[in-house]
Amino acid sequence: MSDVDVLVNQMQVMTQQWKEDMARSEAPEEQLIVIHVGGNDSRLRCSEVTKVNVELVCTYAKTMSDTVVFSGPLPNLTSDDIYSRMSSFRRWLSRWCPVNNVGFVDHWKTFWGEPGLIRRDSIHPTLDGAELLSKNLTQFLTGLNP
Repeated sequence: MSDVDVLVNQMQVMTQQWKEDMARSEAPEEQLIVIHVGGNDSRLRCSEVTKVNVELVCTYAKTMSDTVVFSGPLPNLTSDDIYSRMSSFRRWLSRWCPVNNVGFVDHWKTFWGEPGLIRRDSIHPTLDGAELLSKNLTQFLTGLNP
């Protein structure tokens, strides 16, 4: 069984569980799904597989909500190779999302070159970085429902 098959199977189970949970809740009809994009898959050097996985995740998310938003990756400076892969992936995702009627929050520009927002591991946000990430998302989502 391939990684994509495993992902599809897991997404189907999660979708069914989510639908059952929503049927039991008194949540409003409109739901919003925000998916944050990290960089764990970039070290695998399988960009095309990652893109297929993004498309699969988005397809399943759209079965649960009419509004799906991708929260873009943060700059990753662990190595030149990872930086290049993440930058390319971010560019692809920023173009793919509008074509597929999906929101995209671009954190790259607000984090790039700003000291104190990324931890020393060059991957994870600091508390100030998490606050900025939250602010970016809030600003974007507020624009969806003025």
